[in-house]
Amino acid sequence: MQETFATTAQPWAQTGCMADLQVKLDRARIFYNEGSITVTASEMDSVYLLAAEAARCDGALLQVVGQYSDAVGSREGPATGRLRALAIMNTLVSAGFAADEIIVTAPSWSESIAGQPALPNSRVDFTLVDVRG
Repeated sequence: MQETFATTAQPWAQTGCMADLQVKLDRARIFYNEGSITVTASEMDSVYLLAAEAARCDGALLQVVGQYSDAVGSREGPATGRLRALAIMNTLVSAGFAADEIIVTAPSWSESIAGQPALPNSRVDFTLVDVRG
């Protein structure tokens, strides 16, 4: 039996929830083996929790950012990043999250993590998009 998550903002959700959640999202990353787009169940469990928190923040959409390595021989490119982000989104939608509350993006260039260039670029990052205008 699949667990589903409520995606309607709760009345107690405050605008400060976006700032609080963004701090968590800044540390949340999924690292992949080169060329892979699959994640473990425990990694997805943490993504489910983050998505549920994002769904409770009024005016926030979860953005899943697929990254890729441009290292020689990695056989990765922008399409690899897009596939990683889409795989995460599809898994979230299958778990009951609303597709229109998740944004999938992937840069067309390989991005290192600021201040941590030794960490792999084969990853997915998360952020929030404020749609309150």
